[in-house]
Amino acid sequence: MSMELSLEKLKFDNPEEVHGLWSDEEATLFTNFPFLPTVEDCQLRLTKMSHFYGKRSDHFGPFSVRSPDGSFLGLTGADAGEGKGEFEIWYFIHRRMWGKKVATTAVSSLLNLMEASGRVDSISARVVIDNKASWRFLEGLGFNRVSTLPNSHEKNGVLRDCYVYRR
Repeated sequence: MSMELSLEKLKFDNPEEVHGLWSDEEATLFTNFPFLPTVEDCQLRLTKMSHFYGKRSDHFGPFSVRSPDGSFLGLTGADAGEGKGEFEIWYFIHRRMWGKKVATTAVSSLLNLMEASGRVDSISARVVIDNKASWRFLEGLGFNRVSTLPNSHEKNGVLRDCYVYRR
């Protein structure tokens, strides 16, 4: 079953939309996104993101993931790596949309966009090893686990290992 959705360049001036993502402490646990309980915290984070993505034009995104009616469902993108043609994908979908193929559709759209660009040689993703749903998700998209990065994810003072996946 394929879901209709769109990827739109993230507008950094709408903290209310991302607040639903970033204010979910359980959903942020295995992500690089911090838990942000207030809309004001979200605006500060969006300002930092805007500066980060404004420094280089070769990233893919960040994108808002939207339903056909324009509802905000999550975020995705691919950050340019150190080497030419290297990118690391990321995704963060509203918990209310988990299990509904939103992440599959959004990341598949992102991967198609990346591959069509002609400037991508390597696509990777990092996943906290405790996040079994996310690593199974990546494997379902054709990614293979290539290494483990010990103590590479810190959240709430706890260090966790990450798997690195490549496609």
